[in-house]
Amino acid sequence: AGTKWAGQCGGAFFNATLANALNASVAGPVAFPPEITVANSSAGWIIAISAFFFVFNFAYGFGPIVWVYCAEIFPLKYRARCVGVCTMACWLGNFIIAQFTPMLLSSIQFGTFLVFGFFCAISVVLSVWLPETKGVPLELIQKLFDKKSGFKT
Repeated sequence: AGTKWAGQCGGAFFNATLANALNASVAGPVAFPPEITVANSSAGWIIAISAFFFVFNFAYGFGPIVWVYCAEIFPLKYRARCVGVCTMACWLGNFIIAQFTPMLLSSIQFGTFLVFGFFCAISVVLSVWLPETKGVPLELIQKLFDKKSGFKT
């Protein structure tokens, strides 16, 4: 399977797991910080399984695919610096998510996961837009991206 397929499946399953967790949370009252409680034990199991399924899909989907595309899209002359900037952006994004998630859970409660679901939907659109790079020599990758809007060199 190529990167495009894994990205599309991973993004679609991200949305499915968030939808399952949202449906399960509606089954019973959910209270957020300082204590997280779910009145319906079945809903609690569905939420937990959805979280595990989300991580599973990330492990084969957008977890590794981001690094593959970052290593391929930049010209050889600038690749090392650009991958370093991509790594810094990834760490910064993770830090921001870690800092704002508790605040969002306190203010908009379970709507936080709707925000995450929105970004998962954007990831599906992005994975459809990105070209498949499986089996393409590194020297020809730039030509694939030149055909996409916004990448013309």
